[in-house]
Amino acid sequence: MFSRKIRALAISLLLPLSATALGAQTIELGSIAASRFDTSWSLDAVNMEEARAKLLETSNFGEFGDVPYEIHITDTAATIDGALLSGFDVFFIGFLNDFDDDAFSAAELDAFYDWVTAGGAMLVTCDNEDYDAVCERFGSPVTGVGDNLVDASGPGFGHPALVGPFGPVRQVTAQFDIAIFDEPADGDVVLRSALSREPMGIVREIGDGRVILLSDVDMLSDFTLTNDNGEDIASANDALLGNAIAWLAGVTETGLCTPTATTLCLDGMEGDGRFSVTVDYSTVQGGGLSGTALATPLLGLGARQGGLFTFFDPANPEMVLKILDGCIVNNHYWVYASAGTNVGMTVTIEDLLLGGAPKVYVN
Repeated sequence: MFSRKIRALAISLLLPLSATALGAQTIELGSIAASRFDTSWSLDAVNMEEARAKLLETSNFGEFGDVPYEIHITDTAATIDGALLSGFDVFFIGFLNDFDDDAFSAAELDAFYDWVTAGGAMLVTCDNEDYDAVCERFGSPVTGVGDNLVDASGPGFGHPALVGPFGPVRQVTAQFDIAIFDEPADGDVVLRSALSREPMGIVREIGDGRVILLSDVDMLSDFTLTNDNGEDIASANDALLGNAIAWLAGVTETGLCTPTATTLCLDGMEGDGRFSVTVDYSTVQGGGLSGTALATPLLGLGARQGGLFTFFDPANPEMVLKILDGCIVNNHYWVYASAGTNVGMTVTIEDLLLGGAPKVYVN
């Protein structure tokens, strides 16, 4: 029988930090104009208006955003070659029919590959075997049909393509045409079908460049993103879009704290990543088990100040923890931790702004 232990903990005196402005810089993002393929799933098309708005929203990508780089989007129907691609930091491929009259030629597919090898970065979606020419050129053609629920898996729990400035991605939703890939000989599988466990998101570093292959454009479309005219990154699908572009552009580390599979990053002031939280657990049950808990922020639910920790099974949360600013009351930040287990645990909290020794709480 599990016992519930609820504990309120106070961190020693911590003071707010004034934000320091960073000089605005630009991420040049290229995308195939919808007119070339007559598609509704490119960044200038009707089904991706929300994705475009979130990328152009300066509170997300901008001088004072979660990523301090503004995004400039260029939609092109021109022939793809090295000269064209050289003007971009990242290039996006949406739902593009391989049998369209204006489909990519072999030379264009080679141009994409050569550009990435030389240091370019691409976010590519391939929903079925008739829309996977770019994925195939990067070594992962579509091989089957996937599912609507997609989990972070393996490297996905710590890979910066998922764990970035908009919070870790743990599960996203797909829609309509949904594909799977074969297990790659190289590259990290960061997303898998929640049911079949087949690969649905692959990250590769090729030469000096990077590519992310997703098995459904609707992980990033208006059918799954938060419908708020781009104002916020509020859901896991929103965070997938933001983190993927940030990692591809090489600007993922923006706050004081860098989230990982086992590190929960919480703010003092919004977006500063002031606090780093880890939880170690141990028990004599099952012959003796111990380790570091997996951390999942509650950002996708709108709760920016808290997170969950899981011990043995990622689907089973064992602890909820939050940090609140109580300075107006007693010049302290307050930590609240509630555990739904009797397993022994050690909570370690670091203030990355003021430094000093971590605060350690043992139960």
